[in-house]
Amino acid sequence: MDKLRILVAEDDLGLASAMDEMLRYMGYAVVGPYHTLESALSGAELEEFDAAILDVNLGGEKVFELAAMLEIEQTPFLFMSELSDSLPENLAKLYQCVDKGTLVEDLEAQVSRLVNTHID
Repeated sequence: MDKLRILVAEDDLGLASAMDEMLRYMGYAVVGPYHTLESALSGAELEEFDAAILDVNLGGEKVFELAAMLEIEQTPFLFMSELSDSLPENLAKLYQCVDKGTLVEDLEAQVSRLVNTHID
């Protein structure tokens, strides 16, 4: 069985590196991590992946354009943010948003829930 591929869009290099390492340890293939919205959008268009983890704010730019692209493609994703970042109400009702402070310690559970809920 091929590894599930998870796109990671995160501008904090330390957190991106930790997520990359943990996801690979858990048996996933990592697409990225991408540190800017532009690179994440390009990666999403060029690469194949099964799910995504999106930092709400990539270097000062909101990732909602990328989220809309994934929604159209029916690719499961979750948002992650710091307490200062918040999702618009319409997105908050539809998509999971995980606090960056708890994401790494709970990454396996969050990703398992994401892929098991949305991928056959």
